Amino acid sequence: MSFAGSLKGRCGYITYEEDFRQLRIYWEWGVRGPIIGAIPCRWTSPPELMLTQEHQLEILAGLRLWLQEQKIPSTLDELWPADLCDEPLSKCIWVSCDNPRARGFYICKHHWTLSFLSSHLQWPPNQRLERP
Repeated sequence: MSFAGSLKGRCGYITYEEDFRQLRIYWEWGVRGPIIGAIPCRWTSPPELMLTQEHQLEILAGLRLWLQEQKIPSTLDELWPADLCDEPLSKCIWVSCDNPRARGFYICKHHWTLSFLSSHLQWPPNQRLERP
């Protein structure tokens, strides 16, 4: 399990390698460091293999640590929410979630973390399927 990439220029990819598989994670340079794109749900190589949500979360956690070791600030740390809100009965607005929301957010820390993962949906619900 290893990350590699050069964070020079305006945008690029961080490469993650595991066994014989490779994953490319897009980034763009922001005001305070790189803005990390979503962790893909499909391996870049070989592309027919899908990642589970748990595996995506493991890669996200590893990426966060790798960036910290490189002393590179990123949106993963900049926006990392505090654990809980001080307000009583402050529930996450995600449907059917009973977790308390994170401080400064309307969702809980778990759903905030999931926002960094790309979806396994073949077609996002907000896009129409084009007919031939």
